[in-house]
Amino acid sequence: MRAPIRHALALLLAFVAMPALARAAAPDYSLWQQLLQRYARQVSAKGQPIETRFDYEQLYVDEKIWISHESGVLAKVREQMFAVDPATLGDADRKAWAVNAYNFLVVERATLKLLVPNRRFLRYRSVNEMLSPEGKFFESKVVTLGGQQYSIADFERAFVQGDPVLLPEPRSRAADPRLGFATCPGSIGGPTLWLRPFRGDSLEAQLDRVTRNALSEPRWVRVSAKKDDIEVSDALFTRRFDMGGDGAGIIRFLEKQSSKDAQGVIRKYKLTAPPRYMPYDWRLNQLEREKGTAPQGIAADSTRKS
Repeated sequence: MRAPIRHALALLLAFVAMPALARAAAPDYSLWQQLLQRYARQVSAKGQPIETRFDYEQLYVDEKIWISHESGVLAKVREQMFAVDPATLGDADRKAWAVNAYNFLVVERATLKLLVPNRRFLRYRSVNEMLSPEGKFFESKVVTLGGQQYSIADFERAFVQGDPVLLPEPRSRAADPRLGFATCPGSIGGPTLWLRPFRGDSLEAQLDRVTRNALSEPRWVRVSAKKDDIEVSDALFTRRFDMGGDGAGIIRFLEKQSSKDAQGVIRKYKLTAPPRYMPYDWRLNQLEREKGTAPQGIAADSTRKS
């Protein structure tokens, strides 16, 4: 091969490799994983769809948040989670980071705002009750990126859904609906908090798994005993924009992702929209304890259940 040709080929290969070299390495989720390992628990039986709960109470006690109003552990996870510039990540890594960051922001805020002020150890029943001077749970500004402040709702819109039009304006583009099953809004009715971080190199498989896992749960899609009717969670109606914008879009999505029983009902009765929607359960996804017990490190008689 002549020298000029070799030189030109080398320049071309270097140019092609530049975008890959410019991308940052995959984010480090080690501290987020440690937090999940310590405080998140699977509560579903073996062989059943995976359902988890998070022990906000124990984390609150371990970090003595009622005294300091902050958490060193959560601060370290936050520092690691937001050490990355999402603009430098590839598409899959950026989506995985956004899902992990959203889930962390919910856990962080729900833990820090867990107790009702001036009511000893009475905790809130739902994140929707966690009001503060900064505003409602999902509307308070919780993180600054690139000089822009984001609430949890803003963050979901901009980074998880990848929509450049921020709230309160309507959505401008649809996102992969499976992403909505990877984000846990701190409630029993929402997607379960996955026990492992999402990662770019396995994101497709993870999104498929969490979506099918959720849609196998009766609280998401309930098939009648005679297999002649279905009900679906109101959460699907809330997220209909990413499924086509209407009931027909929800049905098309369920035909691909729901259980065989649900798919059978849809096809047999030629459903064009969900017949009924089930109310959403906003109760906090707190790991419950036996009556009369309390988190380790605190007297049982000082804890009051909501």
